[in-house]
Amino acid sequence: MPIEWNQNFINEWTAFIQAYAAQFDGNPNIYSIQMAGWGYIGEMALPDAQTSTITEWNDAGYTDQNYETGMKSVLSAYVNAFHITPLNVDITEPLGSSSHVLDGSSGMLSYIWDTYPHKVYMQQNGLQANYYTSPSTEPYYKDITNAAAYTTSGFQMYGGQGNLNTQTGDRLEAFEAAVCAGVSYVEVYDSDIAQSSLQSDLDFLATKNANGAVSFSCPSD
Repeated sequence: MPIEWNQNFINEWTAFIQAYAAQFDGNPNIYSIQMAGWGYIGEMALPDAQTSTITEWNDAGYTDQNYETGMKSVLSAYVNAFHITPLNVDITEPLGSSSHVLDGSSGMLSYIWDTYPHKVYMQQNGLQANYYTSPSTEPYYKDITNAAAYTTSGFQMYGGQGNLNTQTGDRLEAFEAAVCAGVSYVEVYDSDIAQSSLQSDLDFLATKNANGAVSFSCPSD
């Protein structure tokens, strides 16, 4: 993949974003635009973040500051191009525990909240039962919970039937965690939606997420 903070890449990606917006901004069939451009997938993830690959990224010039500089340029390009359709950033640490892009008062979360309040949605693509049973071990759960005060926030499920099903865990517990986090939406895999045994869990999510009423105990840190 391109080096995310390389200016040539930023220039070409900005041109793509402008063309992208010209065709899709304001399309009533699109809920939001995932802002790709700072990882090998739509999330803030650099590929194969293992020890040997991290060394290669460092040799290529990776620093948290360089990554943040590139990310800010891409964010600006999206915000300047899309004037109607909401945008969302899918948060994760680009190199796992070896990077610290999201953290602290000078991290990217604070930057996004301060610079683009209510303009940029915040999403995390890892909702699972652990977010309800062990929230203190899931830092992204806390990030999304905090984001609700600044913007629209949401989750994508970690997996579904046939794809990380076991790791995702009990769907009702995952949905309860999402409701307690105050998110506005949850993206559920169609393989789960088609599963008749999960219908009552999906009904719970639809009802609770719509009216905001919580009649169960939320997890504590």
